[in-house]
Amino acid sequence: GVRNLETKQEIWPKLMSFDCINTDRRGNIQEINEFEYREAYKIMVKAHAVLGIRGWFERIKDKKPGRELQEEIDKIGQEIRQIQKEIFKGLRLVVDPGSGAAFFAGEIFKELGAEVLEINNSQDENFPSHMPNPNEPRNMNQVAQEVLDSKAHLGIGYDTDGDRIGMVYFDEQNHRVDLEGDDILLAICTLLPGLFEGGKDFYSYKPIVVYDLKCSKALKDYIYKIFGNGAAVESKTGYVNIKEKMRQNQAIFGGEQSGHMF
Repeated sequence: GVRNLETKQEIWPKLMSFDCINTDRRGNIQEINEFEYREAYKIMVKAHAVLGIRGWFERIKDKKPGRELQEEIDKIGQEIRQIQKEIFKGLRLVVDPGSGAAFFAGEIFKELGAEVLEINNSQDENFPSHMPNPNEPRNMNQVAQEVLDSKAHLGIGYDTDGDRIGMVYFDEQNHRVDLEGDDILLAICTLLPGLFEGGKDFYSYKPIVVYDLKCSKALKDYIYKIFGNGAAVESKTGYVNIKEKMRQNQAIFGGEQSGHMF
């Protein structure tokens, strides 16, 4: 897992990002606990954040602090809670945190309305079932079998610190299909055009997607198809490189073939 060196508590990396963005701290340091990377660290400095969905933000941006603003925020919160109950309604998922830091992922999907079967959701640094590396198909064998046995729609596997995913499902002929990082990137890209209705930028973000050089040409071609020439920006592999390219280009989204999404 990942440990906050200030509090000594296990923490999900994305919460470290949130903390860095939403507090006056200049950055955070993460200690990584994996067999291959004992005593390794991630250093995170102050980053930028997408503030929210445009429509909700427009409703509160001009309101001064006080009762009126709080009432509007409460209304938006109620709307979000109602919407989130319906997002994955009817979807059956198998969720495998791999005994790592994403042990609570199944509960999140339940909150979003999915029917969830959880496996390996107790933290154990010895990783008794398999190594939590969803990029290796053999590490997705257990979740794939559970998908088949339970007739679930999709299986999701996480890496040790919960910031990479792999997916697996079975087609109509019961053939196993493993989705790699660029497959998942492409699927998410299909949702992005809705953020840029009317040709406007999404806050300071532009319709640009950054991907690493290990991704397939199909991903690049699809990004060009939905956003036009110049929208696909290739980067060196590594989350530091991806994030820097995203900042340079004000990109709305980025990711790696390994399964990192930003």
